[in-house]
Amino acid sequence: MIQCLPATGRYGEYVGEVTLRFDDDFQCIQSEIMAEDVRHLVALPGDKEWIQHQANQGHEILQACQVAELSQSFTNHLPEYEATQFVAGLMGEYYQVPAVVLNSGMIVEEIPQHLTLDDLHDILPHSIRMVKFTVTGLELLSIMRELYDVGNYLKTQRIVGMGFRGKQFGDIVTQGLDNQNDELLYQGSPVIATQTYVVLMPDQYLFASYFPILKSSGSAEIQFPRFMREIVADDLANRDNS
Repeated sequence: MIQCLPATGRYGEYVGEVTLRFDDDFQCIQSEIMAEDVRHLVALPGDKEWIQHQANQGHEILQACQVAELSQSFTNHLPEYEATQFVAGLMGEYYQVPAVVLNSGMIVEEIPQHLTLDDLHDILPHSIRMVKFTVTGLELLSIMRELYDVGNYLKTQRIVGMGFRGKQFGDIVTQGLDNQNDELLYQGSPVIATQTYVVLMPDQYLFASYFPILKSSGSAEIQFPRFMREIVADDLANRDNS
């Protein structure tokens, strides 16, 4: 018999117990699963202090890990959104996709010149990966209209689902895509309805329900296994050490 004590729920709302029973050939013959709402459990003296100590210790460890010394810091304010553009550029280079879409709220804090792992966990606290969308030009035109229209509504909304831990959705920011005189340009050239295009976006856009046109268009390839934060950390560390 094997017992383990797993955490269940999206934010640790439950603590669970899984009991597995095996026969002599190590084949699982029975399983029992139990989940308990932690709000019903009695808090012990010193719990809060212990939790805070663990959090402080984690921050100290991450603060000691320098990622890079950048040439400048990056703010994240309208209209430049320097930090969002910086991260979008890193994503596009890493995945070799010329067009990237990010919402500015995805980058929660400004990027300091002296960057540590602790900073990165504040800047990109979410477990979000990128997705390669392959679509026709006609689909891309509809997708971008949807992103701007719905994004305009979402920009001041706090998005707490889908693992997002930011403050608000923010504005849609693009690289390799631009609107000029009501015409969508992909790498500076007008989008052709019958041509195929590749665009990189956060997986949140695929999993959430607020972009139905995007979800039903073309093909989507989630870029496993790395999170945005991991890509930024490794890319900048490699540049800083080269």
